[in-house]
Order: sequence, then C-alpha cells, then structure tokens
Amino acid sequence: MTTLSGQRTFYSQDTKNAGAFFDGLRSQFKKTDLGVALDSASVADYLNTTANQSASVIGFNVPEKMQVIRDELTPEQFSSVCSAMLDGAILYEREHGCLPSADVIETAIAIAHSTTREAELKYKLASSSGIALDSADSLSSDPLAIQANRAVTAILSSFLSLPPFVVSLPYDLGSNQAKLAMLSHQAGIDNGQYAAGANMDGANSGNAYFSSDRIDTGTRGTPSGNAVAYTGKITRIQSSLFACDRNAGDLPLLKGRAMVYINGQFAGKEVSPGVISGSLTVGSVTYTQSGTINNTTGAFTVTVTASGGGALSSSVPVRVKAIIDYENNDSLFPPSLNVHIDTFDYFASPWRGIVQVSPDAMTQMSNELGIDPASQAMVAVNNQMGNERHYKALSMVMQLASQNSATFFFNWTGRQATLNAAQIFMDMALPVNSLSQQMAIDTMAYGIKYWYVGIDMAALIMALPNTMFKPSGLMPRAGIYWMGTLMGIYEVYFCPNRDIVVEDNTSTSILFIGQAAEAARSPIVYADAVAPIILQLGNTPNMKRGFTVYQRNLTEVNLHGPSSKGCASLQITDFSVN
Repeated sequence: MTTLSGQRTFYSQDTKNAGAFFDGLRSQFKKTDLGVALDSASVADYLNTTANQSASVIGFNVPEKMQVIRDELTPEQFSSVCSAMLDGAILYEREHGCLPSADVIETAIAIAHSTTREAELKYKLASSSGIALDSADSLSSDPLAIQANRAVTAILSSFLSLPPFVVSLPYDLGSNQAKLAMLSHQAGIDNGQYAAGANMDGANSGNAYFSSDRIDTGTRGTPSGNAVAYTGKITRIQSSLFACDRNAGDLPLLKGRAMVYINGQFAGKEVSPGVISGSLTVGSVTYTQSGTINNTTGAFTVTVTASGGGALSSSVPVRVKAIIDYENNDSLFPPSLNVHIDTFDYFASPWRGIVQVSPDAMTQMSNELGIDPASQAMVAVNNQMGNERHYKALSMVMQLASQNSATFFFNWTGRQATLNAAQIFMDMALPVNSLSQQMAIDTMAYGIKYWYVGIDMAALIMALPNTMFKPSGLMPRAGIYWMGTLMGIYEVYFCPNRDIVVEDNTSTSILFIGQAAEAARSPIVYADAVAPIILQLGNTPNMKRGFTVYQRNLTEVNLHGPSSKGCASLQITDFSVN
C-alpha cells in the first residue's frame, strides 16, 4: 500500500520545498535490479533548470543545502548523492510500505549537507565534536571523493533509521538546536462556550462561539396552582450547551427574536418587543406561555400555565433562545479566532564508538574469508545505532501508552472448543477502536495507525486470512520489521524486545502508535545534526588498528502535550494459543 511523500501536512516552506524537489528528482531516474540509475547530466540539468526558475512557475524552491552539496562535488559525485537519496527512498518504501515524507527527505538533505566543507567552516563541526572531520583540512588530492562517500553513507543511514511514526525536524547547526513549531487556533475573546485563549482544535471545536444564538434554561419557581414561573438571563457566555452564565453582565438582544422551547418543542415567542406569548399542546393538556424579556439586559420571565389543572412537571426544561444584537452596539465586538504558534526547543546528544582490529585477525579474516573486519565492524556499529534509536523511541512510546490502555480477555481456554483464534481476534476490534478514538480525542488529530507486536501475536496475525491481513513480503527477521497491513488500516511491525512488547506463556501486549497527518503532531521527534563520522586511528602499541565513529542526533518525546498522547497499549490475557 504505497503512499506518496506529500500526504502529510507541513507548515515549513523549506520542508515542502524538499519534498517537491525530491518528487521532481524521482522523475529523472529508472529502477534497476540493484537500485536506481541516474544520468549525471540529466540530474545536473534538472537542478540547473529548477534552480533558475521562479518558485511561482515550478511551485517550489530548490533546497539551498542541496545546491551547496552540488557546488562542492563533481557532476558524477553529485549524481551518486542523488542516487543515494533515491535508493534510500526505495529501501524506505520496501521497509515501511510507503514513500518517505517530506521531513525525511529534508533530513537526508540536511545530514548530507553536514558533511560539506561549507558546514564545517561555517559551524566549526570539528571543534564542536572534538574530532577532525575527514576532509576539513585534508591534503588529499581528491578530498571531495571522501565527502561524497560520507554524504552517501549519511543519506542511506538517515532513511534506514527513521520509522514512519516520527517527525524528523531540521537541525540548526548554528544554534545547536531543533525547533518544533506547533500551530493551534484559539478563541480571541470570552464568548459563547470559550474563554479567551481557549483551544478550538480537535474535540474542542464545535462549541458555541461565532453563532449569535444564546440559550438559557429557566430556573423553576414555586407553582401557583397550575401556573409555574421560570426566570433566567441571556448572556454572552454560554457556560454549557443549554445554560448561560448569568453573572456575565448584560447583553443587548435583537427585538422580536426570542423563542421559548419546552422539552425541545417550540412553545412560544416574542410577539412584540419584550412580550412573550404562545401555547403548546401535549396530549390533552395545553400549556400556555406568557412573559417578558428585557432586550437591553437579557433577563427573562416565562410563566407556563397548564389547562385542566396540574402544573408542568418539574423534570421538563423550559428554555429561552435569543439573538445577540451586534448591529446597534458598536462597543460589542464580535468573536475572533487567533492563529497561535507554540515553539519547542530540542538539543542533540553525541553518539560515540570505537572499533579495534588486531593485525593477525585482519590478515586471517581477509585471506581465509575475504572479509574486511574493520568494514564489517563499522557496518555493525551503524546498524546497532539505528536499532538502538528505534528501541529508544519505542521505550518512550511504551511509557506514554500507560495514559491510554485497556485489557482484553482473549479467553482461549474457554473458547477454543467453539471458535478459532482468528475469530476471537476479531473481538479485539472493540477495545482497539475505543483506544483509537480516545487517542484522536487526546491528540485532537488522529487515531491508531501502527501496531508493534511480539512473537505470539505476530504468529496469529500472520495466520489470519488474506481478507484481513496482507503480508508485506518481507521475510521474518531477528529485529524489528514491517509485517504487513491489517484490515486495510493498520501497519503491523514485529518487535522482539520483550521489555517493550511484554509477553509470557499466557499473555501478550500490543503497542499502538498514531499517525499524524500534521507531521508536527507526531508523538516522537527525531532530528539529525551531524552525519556519521568514521575515522581511522593510529595503531596502538599492541598494533591494533582502530576506527572511531561519531554522530549527533536527538530522539525525544514531543514537548507539545496533546501530541505526545498519540500512543496506546492493549494487554491481552489468557492468550495461550501456541
């Protein structure tokens, strides 16, 4: 189920430009058995053409950092960098079933830019990391070739390390921070059911605010025979759906527009300025309304008289609706909506590692197995860092999920005689749907999209009929991988870490994560500051050859409270299916 990179919403124009540039770049290549094939001349022509055209014509600006990378490399080297982006996108699509979104593209470009000489000189990356970059002061005859290799490695690593449930922020190497901007909408004044500054997004949207209608439920007085008087006041503040805040001051009303409702049925109206009259027949009883409404202050009195004896039941509400008079009151300002931006700061932390290989081991492995142990070790280091980061993100999700969790009694012991596991599995839709709806309310935006399951639940899901589950085609692995699409809605991932997806012989759990269409509302935030730096060290006294690896990034919970609630969990008991 492949989706395009533009389906998520981004407010940053730079992020939009990165996505649009990549979509255009994709039109310049063809797929091969091993990856992508790019003609360096056509890529250079594409970049030159787009860079020289107005954004109003092509719809975007070429990312400035991409132009810097192009300027520092030869056409062939730049073509290899572009190929790495396209290869990375193909790998991402294979691993997650969707093309990378624009923030992932922007991250890949930014992380490649951090390998450039311009970034080193401008931001002094060597002094900030404590490591001399591989070509910053090199006397090599072709230092740019090293830079191109670093850029290619950085791009591929960024695509492989970014799960789809995160938002990847652009990182400013100058200020050493990433900023998340969260757009929200707020009430500009106290009006209707909103206080000034109250959030008007998600589940908070839809209460009375812009409407000029106000309604108040009358307070029942002491019956006098078959007549009961009800009093109330129409004010600007609607404290609940059917009640005004009577302490909110006077409110001018349009003359002749007041209406009376008994149990929701129309029962009377303002027949002349300030005079209320009407009747309602229910069964054999006619209820006659008479009263007054003050169109200057909003106060009203309605007396309900029942024919044939007996007063209106005390459980029946009598309500008056009236209309605010803005036209003849210049001092009465209409409600306003404010667009509000909250910004949150994030800071990256360093990752470091050392690989050492003895000369004997290097010689033996190279001669007998044809393996370069140093290269293999560095591949393993990068793989470990990517997995470590993914698990770090999931550990954060697991903690956040405690705020929205449920338990499902699978009851395999009692139901296996009459139902198979797949049939019982369908019953889980009830708690899952409930958790998903609660997530949408809490985040004000979205429900469940991703499932992370353990080995027992994975086995059951893989055994479901193809009408329920469509496998990804990826072979089972020891680590995290995308299993496929469930019910045409959910993307299921296998997670072998039982500290995160808890399982034992009789129970299991599922970790749920939502997908934010508005990318900034993702529960977990990523940012990559410095691309992986791999350097050879001098030989140690015991003749071991050493290599160092360094990079700087961040993995954090979204500091915007509602967005951090895009997580949930389900504990499943009596699940001894195997």
